[in-house]
Amino acid sequence: MGADAGGAAAAIGIGAEQARGDGTISPAAASVARRLARDAIGPGAVAWALRVIEALWVPGALLLALVWTPHTEAFTTLVLATLGALWTWGALARRARAHDVLVLRAPGRSAALGAGTLGVVILGVGGLAAGLAHWPDTPPAPAWVGAWAAVAASGAVALRLMLAGGLAQLARRGRLEQRIAVVGGGPEAEALLRQLAALHRDGVHVVGLFDDREDARSPPLVAGVHKLGDTDDLLEFARIARIDMLIVSLPLRAEARIMHLLRKLWVLPVDIRLSVHDTRLRFQPRTYDWLGPVPLLDLFSRPLRWQDRVLKRGFDLVLGSVLMVLALPMMAVIALAVRLDSPGPVLFRQARHGFNNRAMEILKFRTLHWRDADPEARRPVTRNDGRVTRVGGWLRRTSLDELPQLFNVLRGDMSLVGPRPHALAARNREWLFADVAEGYFARHRVKPGITGWAQVNGLRGEVTSDAALRARIAHDLDYIDTWSLWRDLWIVLRTPGAVLRARNAY
Repeated sequence: MGADAGGAAAAIGIGAEQARGDGTISPAAASVARRLARDAIGPGAVAWALRVIEALWVPGALLLALVWTPHTEAFTTLVLATLGALWTWGALARRARAHDVLVLRAPGRSAALGAGTLGVVILGVGGLAAGLAHWPDTPPAPAWVGAWAAVAASGAVALRLMLAGGLAQLARRGRLEQRIAVVGGGPEAEALLRQLAALHRDGVHVVGLFDDREDARSPPLVAGVHKLGDTDDLLEFARIARIDMLIVSLPLRAEARIMHLLRKLWVLPVDIRLSVHDTRLRFQPRTYDWLGPVPLLDLFSRPLRWQDRVLKRGFDLVLGSVLMVLALPMMAVIALAVRLDSPGPVLFRQARHGFNNRAMEILKFRTLHWRDADPEARRPVTRNDGRVTRVGGWLRRTSLDELPQLFNVLRGDMSLVGPRPHALAARNREWLFADVAEGYFARHRVKPGITGWAQVNGLRGEVTSDAALRARIAHDLDYIDTWSLWRDLWIVLRTPGAVLRARNAY
C-alpha cells in the first residue's frame, strides 16, 4: 500500500473522514510538539550518508595513492579493482554492521571497523586485480595497492572519529533519533511500547500515545509513555512536531477501527505502519517492515525518503538560482509596470497551505487593484473580472505574476515542482476545497510548487466545477505517488508550452 498511497487510498475508500479541523490540540500534546518542532536526523539517514561518502572515498583514495606511488597498471585494471573493492566492501560492511548507529557512536569501534573493512578489502581485491593483470607472471607486490589501502583506511578513521563526535552532540540535543507516535491502546499497545523501549539505544524515541477511547481501557500512562490525546490531536501534533512514523497498535481483527483511523491519518507525510506482533498469523519475513525485532506491516510510506528530499532540494537550489538570475531583469521591468499601472504595492502577499498543511506566505506580483485585494481568496477571479488591472491581466495569462515565488523556493517554503498552493479559504462557489474533494489535504504531503503535474496537463486557472477540482487533486496525488527527479525536470520543461496553451487563466 505504501508504494501507491493515492491509488490505495481510493481503492479502500480513504478520504471520507475529516479531522476536527479547528486547529486545537491538547495542552499535553502541544507541550511535547513544541519540543519536537525541529527535524531530527534518523539513524538510517546517518548510515546512508556515511555509506555514500565512504564509497566515494574509495576511488578518491586510489587517485591519491597513484600520485604518490609509481605504477604500470592499465586503466582497465584500476577501474575493475575499484568496482570490485566497492562491491566487496559493501557486502562485508553490511555483514559486520559497520554502519549501525550504535557502532558509529563508539569512536574506537567505529574507526577500527571502518579502517579494517576498507583496508582488508582493498589489499585483497587490489592485489588480485594486479595479479590477474600480469598473469601468468608473478609480479612483486604492487606498491600502489598498499598505498591505496593505507590512504583509504586513514581517511575512514578520520571520518568516523569526527562523525562520532558530531553524533554525540546531536544525541545530547535530541536531534539523533527516529521519532515514533503510537496510535491505539490496551494490551496490544503496552506490549508494543515495551518492545520499542528496548530500541532506545538504537535511536528509537516514542514521542507519545494517542487513543480515541476515553474510558478505563485508555489510561493516561502506558508502559511509561504518556497519552497525549486522540487522533484529532495527533493530526495537529504532527503538523507542529517533526515525527517519522505512526504505528497503529490494534489487532488485525479490528478492521473497522483500523479503517476509521487510516481515513484520518493517511494525509500526513509520515510512514504509517500496523503492528502485528500480537497476531497469530505468520507471514514470510520479507513481508514485514522490520523496526529492529518488531514486525510491522507497511500501510502508507512517506512520499519522499530523506535522500529524495535532499535531491529535490538540491534541484530547487541549483535550478532555482539559475532561473532567479535569468528572471531578475524581467522582474524589474514587471515591478515598474505594476507600479506605474495602478496605485499600491508591487508585491501581493497571501497565506496559503504549505507542506504538511502548515500555513505559509507566498509572494506574487500584484494583479488586482489594491482596493479590491482579496488576501483570503473568498472571491475567485473570473473572466473579465473588473478587479484585475491592465498589467495584471497580462501577468495572469502568462503566469509571470508567479515569478516572485522563486524567493519562496530559495527560502525553502516551496519547490519548483509540486501541487500548486491554495489559499487557506480557497472555495469553489460556497464550498471550501477541502469539503469538495476527498483526500484534499493529502496533496500537502510534499512542498507546494510553482508549477506542477496538473498545470502542465491543462488544469490551471479558475476552478469552474467540482469535477475540475477533483481532477487537479487526482493529478497532484499521482505526482506525489510517482515522484522522480527526472519527472520534475520534465514538468519544468513542459511548463512554458502549457502556459502558452492555457485558455482559462485570467
